[in-house]
Amino acid sequence: MIQRFQVGVKAVITRGNRMLTVQHQEGFWDVPGGRIDGDETPDETLRREIAEELPAATNIRIGRRLGEARIPEVEFPDGSRLLLLYREVFATVPPGLSDEHTASRWVTPGEAMTMGAVVATAARLITEAGSDV
Repeated sequence: MIQRFQVGVKAVITRGNRMLTVQHQEGFWDVPGGRIDGDETPDETLRREIAEELPAATNIRIGRRLGEARIPEVEFPDGSRLLLLYREVFATVPPGLSDEHTASRWVTPGEAMTMGAVVATAARLITEAGSDV
């Protein structure tokens, strides 16, 4: 059987040995990013999502590709699954979130491993890439 996927891009933003996470209004923790719309490139998607989710962010620079991951814990109503592309992103991120999120936290890789598959995967990929986190 052919598996269908919805594709998204996630920004892994670090500060020293910590990574930025955001809490969705539905309660789960995530990293900034979202699904690719229409003919957007992954970089265009990241820029749009960062502007929406972190409206006060400045000095945004999209870095290297960290990897991809299928997230088997997520299944959409049409039966499709989630495939995420992770990119390293450099940005100045002062306080301020979209209405879609209720909180943000800078977490260590160990803390990230307990925050769900999307966040744990981001922590694993940035650690394997040899960045600050």
